[in-house]
Amino acid sequence: MPSTHNRVLTELERLAVERRARVATKTGTRRRGDTVDYVRRAIARHRAQGRSTVTRR
Repeated sequence: MPSTHNRVLTELERLAVERRARVATKTGTRRRGDTVDYVRRAIARHRAQGRSTVTRR
């Protein structure tokens, strides 16, 4: 068997991990270990609201 099956498994694993991280960030439990993808989406969301940078208060 070639390594394609292995690659599919790792892909699924990575997706699961990403989804878990995204859910955790949504609930606000993980602040420090945010995924780059989530941060990028947050920045885009703030920019859509008319802000240049994300400000925490």
